[in-house]
Amino acid sequence: MHGDNGLLSKGSKAKLNTEQANILEQLRMAIYEKNLDIDNKMGNIDYLKSRKIIKEDSTNIGELKRYASIHTDIKLSSIDVEEEEIKYVVDVTKLITKSTTGKGTIETGDVYYISNGNLYYMAENQAKTMLGNVFYEEINNEEASWFNYNENTDGKIEIIGFNFNHIDYEKTKALGIYVGQDAVKINVDKLVIPTKIEGKEVVKVSFTTHISNEKLFMQSTGIIQGIKQIVYPSTVKELGASCIFEDVETIQLPDSLETILENAFYGTQKVQEITIPKSVMYMETPFGGWNEIAIIKIEGKASINDFLECRSDFDCISTFDKDTRLQVEYLGK
Repeated sequence: MHGDNGLLSKGSKAKLNTEQANILEQLRMAIYEKNLDIDNKMGNIDYLKSRKIIKEDSTNIGELKRYASIHTDIKLSSIDVEEEEIKYVVDVTKLITKSTTGKGTIETGDVYYISNGNLYYMAENQAKTMLGNVFYEEINNEEASWFNYNENTDGKIEIIGFNFNHIDYEKTKALGIYVGQDAVKINVDKLVIPTKIEGKEVVKVSFTTHISNEKLFMQSTGIIQGIKQIVYPSTVKELGASCIFEDVETIQLPDSLETILENAFYGTQKVQEITIPKSVMYMETPFGGWNEIAIIKIEGKASINDFLECRSDFDCISTFDKDTRLQVEYLGK
């Protein structure tokens, strides 16, 4: 038995499903054990490599394409040509004692691999099946291709949106006031903005100008689902306008932040509390667009007058009417 190529009996399919469920569960248990060890600072992939669960020769399709362009005798499969992703091949012998599948390679099929935190099985006919999520993958410097960005005149990087040609996402439909535009569910739980792209520091972040494709109707801002937490690095000094992060519950701002511009937290409906670090000296109505943020804590400031060019809470902080539930707490100097 080498995967389901459409020829398996019901009994064989049941055995295959059981084996695949067991492999997925063992991978999840390995990550769970890693997370129990609070001193273990390894990334999930590095940890699985350290336990030999992921093979060291896992295929980076981008590198393979470049190699094949030089060595013309190398032939890539159709799935390699269509997709550019890192596939971390799983050694199933490290997870279960007697496996009937997973003995092949990316090139031959009959292989399990992890991509974007999800476990896939590729059969011998190159058909692939997503078996489930192993872990929520953080975006890091190696995955900077997820972002649309510009290089400023000072050599610093400004992220201006997502690049949906490189993102693992599911297209959904927007509801309510957003009818007519696609909503996108990005399959990560925690979005970590990289400190550097192409070796240059990321100093400003906004999400207003995306690189889309013919399969996706995503306007200049857009509706993003799935992501629950956004973490900005210590290099970021300025936040610009944002798209609508419908599911975000937590936003972690760095102590390096100096400026927060209009609609930086636009439409963050599930964030109940946010802390503005004391380094921020200028805000321009960042809260707007059907926010339900209940409490804004402002470090290092005794009143709104401590900000530059601010006349009142609602001139500086929110576009809401003054009967909003918004509560501002100044934590003092």
